[in-house]
Amino acid sequence: MSVQSRDRREVNHMLGEHQLPALSGVVTGTQLQAASIPPLVWAVSGHLPEGLGILAARPKAGKSCLVLGIGLAVAAGKPVLGVEVEQRPVLYLALEDGWRRLGDRCRNMLGDGEKFPAAIEFMIDAKDAIEQAEAFVAVNDTGLIILDTLAVVKPERRARDDAYAKDYGFIRRLKALAKPGITVLVVHHTRKADSEGSFLDAVSGTHGIAGAADFVMVLDRKDNERNGVLHITGRDVEEASYSLIFECGEWSADGNGLEEAAQRANENQLGRTKRLVLQFVNSRPLTRTAHVVENLDITPEAARQTLSRLTQEGRIKRLSHGVYVPVTQSQSYETATSGLITARDNSLSDCHTVTTQSDRVTKQHGVSQRMSQSESPRSQGEHTDRDTVTRNLYSLKGWHSPSQSETTFGDIPDVRQDLPSSRLGPPKAEHRPTEMPNARHCEISGCDQRAYGNCCYGDIYRCAEHAGEWLAEQETL
Repeated sequence: MSVQSRDRREVNHMLGEHQLPALSGVVTGTQLQAASIPPLVWAVSGHLPEGLGILAARPKAGKSCLVLGIGLAVAAGKPVLGVEVEQRPVLYLALEDGWRRLGDRCRNMLGDGEKFPAAIEFMIDAKDAIEQAEAFVAVNDTGLIILDTLAVVKPERRARDDAYAKDYGFIRRLKALAKPGITVLVVHHTRKADSEGSFLDAVSGTHGIAGAADFVMVLDRKDNERNGVLHITGRDVEEASYSLIFECGEWSADGNGLEEAAQRANENQLGRTKRLVLQFVNSRPLTRTAHVVENLDITPEAARQTLSRLTQEGRIKRLSHGVYVPVTQSQSYETATSGLITARDNSLSDCHTVTTQSDRVTKQHGVSQRMSQSESPRSQGEHTDRDTVTRNLYSLKGWHSPSQSETTFGDIPDVRQDLPSSRLGPPKAEHRPTEMPNARHCEISGCDQRAYGNCCYGDIYRCAEHAGEWLAEQETL
C-alpha cells in the first residue's frame, strides 16, 4: 500500500461519523459547498495533473525522449525540466521500442553507472497493454501511465463509422484509467501539414481526441534544430508555451526553470510576429490595426502591442490613432495631416466665436453669416490655414492649384474643373461657408468630430483627420 493511500485511510478513520458521503447523481449547491473534495494530484506540479493528457509531435521530434525523461524523473522523485516532483510509481508502455533502444535511452539520460529507478515498470508488447494499465491502476492510488503511442492501440475505423465519435469514444475508454490520483499521458502524432490556427489544430485526427483529453501538449521542433517549443493547455492547466533545448537525446528547459523558458518562448514568438507585421506595414501605403489582425491572423492585443513596439523602435511611423505607415512615406503624410488638423481646430474655434456672438448673426437660407463682412477674419483677402492645407494636399496628389502657379508651377492650367469633386480635396474658397455653427459630423463609425468643410470625401462627410487619411489612400489608386 502506498504512503498516500495509507494517509487517506487514516484521515477517513479520524473523520468517523463526520465523514461526508460520496457525491453522486444530482447534487445541490449546499451539498457541493460542504463536500470534502480531495485536492488535485499532480504528476509534475502545475503541468501534468491527474487525468488523461495528449502529447503530440511530428515524427522524430523527440517526443519519446521527453516522456521517458518525465517518467524516469517521477519514478525517482527528481526534478524534471527544472520542476520538483514527488516520487510515485510509473508504468511506461513503450510500444514502438525494443529492449535495446529503451535501455540505451535510459542509460543516456541517467548516466553510466546510475541505477534505473525501481518504481518504473516497462512494457513493449502492445497485445496486453491496456490490460496491464488496468492492473497498474488497481494496485496504485497515485501514479503515472505513459502510452507511447496512441496509434498502436487505437482500433481501426470502419467506413461507416463516424470519425469524431470513434476517436472520442476510444479516448474516453483510456480516460477511465485516469482515476483520482492517476495521470495517463498518451503520445500521439501531429498532422503532416502545418497548422495556421491554434496549436490544438495540429493534433492528428478529429477534434474528438483533443476534446476528450483533460490536457493537451504539442511539441514543436524542426529538423536539425536543438530548440523546440512545448505548448500546453487544459482544463486544470494554465495555457502556456515553453522554450526547450534538445541535446544528446535529452530535453531541458531553456533557462533556469520553466518560468524563464516561458519568457523566452514568448520573446521568440514575438520576434517572428514583429517581422511579419513589419513586412506587412512596409508593403502598404497605409495600415490600420484591423488590417494586421485580418491578414496575419493574430489577436488584436498582439497586433496593438507589436505595432506600438515597432513605432517605439522607429521602424514604422504612427500617423494617427490606429493608423501606421512606412517610415519612408511618413513625412509626406504628416505634412498633409498636420495641416488638416490645424484647419479643423481653427474651424471649431470659428464656430465657437459665432455661437458666443449669436446676437450679431442672422440665418439666411440655413447658413449662418456675419452681419458685417468687415468683422470676418477671412475678409480682405487673408489666407487661412485651410488654403495652406489645400496646397499641401494638391502637392501630395500632384494636382495644380492657383496658389502654386505663383511659386512653383508657373502658368500650368488649372485642371481641377475636369476632376470629380470627391477627388479634389478641400473645396474652393468660394464654396466654403465662412462659419459653420451647425456643422455636420464625421460619418466614420466611432468618430464624433465635426466634418471638415462642406463637401464629401469618398461620398461621406469626414473630419479633418479622416479626410487626410482618405486622400492619402487615394494616392495609391
